[in-house]
Amino acid sequence: MIGQDFLPLQDGSRVAYAIRFPTRPVMHIGPRGPTNDVELTAADTHSSDKILRHRVYPWSTFPRHPARDEQLFTFQNIAGSSGLPPLHKNASDSMQETLEVYVSKTVKKTCAVDVFEQQGLVITTEAATTDVVFNPTNTVIKLNWPIEIEDPAGGVGRIEEVLITLPVGMATVHAQLAAEETPSLLLHDAVDISYDARQFAAVKDVSTKDNPFGSIVTYTTPAYMLRQAPYTFRFARYNRPPALFAIDQTKLDAIRLCDGQTPRIDIDENVLSIPSPTGEQRIALTAMDPDEQELRFTLIPLNQCAEDDPVACYRVRVRDTAGEIDFQDIALFRGACP
Repeated sequence: MIGQDFLPLQDGSRVAYAIRFPTRPVMHIGPRGPTNDVELTAADTHSSDKILRHRVYPWSTFPRHPARDEQLFTFQNIAGSSGLPPLHKNASDSMQETLEVYVSKTVKKTCAVDVFEQQGLVITTEAATTDVVFNPTNTVIKLNWPIEIEDPAGGVGRIEEVLITLPVGMATVHAQLAAEETPSLLLHDAVDISYDARQFAAVKDVSTKDNPFGSIVTYTTPAYMLRQAPYTFRFARYNRPPALFAIDQTKLDAIRLCDGQTPRIDIDENVLSIPSPTGEQRIALTAMDPDEQELRFTLIPLNQCAEDDPVACYRVRVRDTAGEIDFQDIALFRGACP
């Protein structure tokens, strides 16, 4: 009931994508400013070939405002978009309308009318319509399906409607997933790059599982039992790249490498270590991953530099466990040693 795309699982089942990658221009920052933006297309947003490997977000000075560098910019509305459909059918593609249409179209096959006809019953059915009501504590399904049944002895019976009440408060579950005015799992996970689904798990039963094409989030509601088991709501997330906090190139400009020497510049966990005549310079590296994956920083020497002066250029890269990356190119100047 969510969107058009589904994440295939090993058991043959499918889980609908509810969190998608943001289709917005993205950019990297070089030693003297951002490189060209890269426009993402719908085909780029999910690929086993890692199309997004060199296309990352959100902007060059993240997390600071690109025009007002002194002001910390909001993390909202950059991590993706939510594909969760509305609950009620006053909007298109609602859960209510989808369920009503599904029940009406499949009820005859589900009830196996032909099996009873093989036993000598004459069954006459009319068109079925369904009304679904989502309440805070339960879901009511009213099936309007006139059926006339005649047995071999000539007895006739008629059923006009069937009323089923499921002990699942879908209205409550939907609000916990997508309500804007309260902390909600799916909505906040989609739009806020700093949001960790495990924050929601502190008060609700939530688990995540990575998959080569994305990740599965399972929300279990012990208060609602269905078929003698807690009701679970699952949705899929596209793998989203991590976001590297911008490294201040002006601070690097003040560091001078010894001319004629090849210094050992390295990254130890999340610290960039730069030896210089004035002592080792250590710069902490920070990144966020919207899918709560483990991040690893690496340093890659570059063969060419965009600067005119003698410099050493490097690419600082952060990679998540799905293979998606963000990076920033930095420049270090050489100078005479004391």
